[in-house]
Amino acid sequence: MRHTKLVGEVIVSPGAIDATSEALILKMAGCDYVLLHTTTGNATAFVRSAMKIGYDPMYLGTKYAGAEDLVRLTGDGSKNFHIVNSFSRWYENVPGITKMKEINSKYNPKKNEQPSWFVQGWTHSVVLVEALKRAGKDLNREGLIKAYESFKDFKTDGLTGPITLGPGMRTGGEYVKLYKADVQNKRLIAITDWMKPSK
Repeated sequence: MRHTKLVGEVIVSPGAIDATSEALILKMAGCDYVLLHTTTGNATAFVRSAMKIGYDPMYLGTKYAGAEDLVRLTGDGSKNFHIVNSFSRWYENVPGITKMKEINSKYNPKKNEQPSWFVQGWTHSVVLVEALKRAGKDLNREGLIKAYESFKDFKTDGLTGPITLGPGMRTGGEYVKLYKADVQNKRLIAITDWMKPSK
């Protein structure tokens, strides 16, 4: 098993459009893997800046670092870009996405692709509607909490992995997929199925 160690750490200021000095610090430190726990804008700034100085590490971004815009704006610079995300992408072939697309085309026909946070918001609504159904007609705060706490491996038709809630269990979704940039198609493609990270 290969072990890695932390060799550098930088902060890219919110809204920054250039991160050359930050990329140079990590390059000089010999950092082979860069974890980007930031926004898509800041991640894009970092990758573009790294390209300018010939720095080509392996990237792993968290959910909000990875959007299709990053792949479009960085091109070949994103060839080593990966993200983990707890929600499927717009172009994945799963029943929950198919249904979402049908409703989107009915009410928003001019928008034929939506970003990942659209899928996230949609999924939140799916979970809320299910909780409201379980709470029943006499809806109140306690009833809604009880309904949420009855979720055990609730299936979202592929929008997420199974969702479990309960007393003292508020995480909900514990599953993620690993995605890799597809430079040619300007997308992020799932390279794993839903997996539960080890603790």
